[in-house]
Amino acid sequence: MSLILRTVVVALWLVPLRYLLPFMALALYSGPETDDYCLSAHDLSTALAHIHQYYMSVSGRLPALALMTTPSVIAGKLDMDFIVLYPLANLGMICALIVAMVISAWRLLHSDWTVNVLFGLVLSAIVIGLCSDLREFIYWLTGAACYLVPTLGSALVVATLAGAVARREPLSLGTFLALTLTCLISSASNEFTGLFLAGTVVISYGAKHRSLGRTCAQIGMHGLLLCIIVVGFAVVALAPGSRARMEQIPRSGNISLAFDTMVAYVPDYLRFLGTLEPVPWAALSAVCFGCVASQAAAQDRRLTLLFAAALTTMTMVWVCVTYFIGGYATGEPIAMRARNEVWAIVQIVAYFAVVLATGAIVRDRLPRPALPILAGAGVAVVLSLSTTPASARLRETWPEFSIFWRETLERHFLLKTTSSADVVVPRRSVTPSLLMEEELTSRPDRLPNDCVAALYGRRTVVISP
Repeated sequence: MSLILRTVVVALWLVPLRYLLPFMALALYSGPETDDYCLSAHDLSTALAHIHQYYMSVSGRLPALALMTTPSVIAGKLDMDFIVLYPLANLGMICALIVAMVISAWRLLHSDWTVNVLFGLVLSAIVIGLCSDLREFIYWLTGAACYLVPTLGSALVVATLAGAVARREPLSLGTFLALTLTCLISSASNEFTGLFLAGTVVISYGAKHRSLGRTCAQIGMHGLLLCIIVVGFAVVALAPGSRARMEQIPRSGNISLAFDTMVAYVPDYLRFLGTLEPVPWAALSAVCFGCVASQAAAQDRRLTLLFAAALTTMTMVWVCVTYFIGGYATGEPIAMRARNEVWAIVQIVAYFAVVLATGAIVRDRLPRPALPILAGAGVAVVLSLSTTPASARLRETWPEFSIFWRETLERHFLLKTTSSADVVVPRRSVTPSLLMEEELTSRPDRLPNDCVAALYGRRTVVISP
């Protein structure tokens, strides 16, 4: 790629960055909630004790539990305030999203590095803009650990396997080891990501078997990836905490209710996505990236199109199964924080599928990557993000964020310095929906009051009347 074209592409980075930067800044106003307090610790031994307690009685999501304790452990080790390190951890989550999408672009496109970065910024902005509940996906560390992290892992696995299929390349040992670790962490982060990863690995092997034959399809590597996914799934599904949690839910185990939940919610959300103005523009940007993708000479158009269709179909089946399992396990629709991951993966897979299909269709039929195509991608991003629900909420509530952060610090200072064992904290004057949901209550023995009291070494903590 020429220097002039690279300069233009780098300039186009400003388009998605202009959208992402306010959301990155918002992370610096975030504060801990509920389980963030329960799993906070000041040294490694305390953190391990908290993780063990949760695994045995509340949740089997070991990687997420470990991540949720990390900021407080680091704060204790560096003699910092946890309340200061927490928003930096959430900012790190957004940065991890961008990095994962850039790496996915490299694996999928194998294009110039400037195009890969633009792709990563564009897709990150789309995922954030179309998120169902941004607070629980990024600005709440518990939600990010359980759902954002496996979303990023899933994107990396799909991009790596899809790129290898499109270019008819074998998986190297280094790539396989990276996939192994990614699959283990992602499948153990919650109860449903492993099913998606298993389906992706099976489709990848099927495509490689058809394209390269059984000898070159690397059945051993694909089989080991499946085994790793099963291990990760078993870690969370067979945990004593998962079983204990199920036993406390009276409406669980109703197949009819689970099926009704799936039928009611999946089509409804698909209709909702179809009515969003940014969706067609996001699709157009995917077409533009498909046009500039550098594909190997040995690419099989028909196989790539078949792979993209199979991956999309499997993903939608996985969505239905996830809603069914959620309804069966809880007697209710899956929580909004879980839906964040489900629909983020749908958006990512759909984007990848459009890129793959476009690259296969237009290969050798268009000139080399040209400025108008990249400019089209940039314009499409502007149009796709200008009316997103998350952006509108950010603009509406921006004046409240500095007040929210000041009151968070004041509450933290009171709880940390007061000499009283029983503390009454003042109510907040603002409650921005992008940063908080549950406030302290008048019940000192209930979540989150009990965890806040334990973290600050107080006997009771309640909200003022």
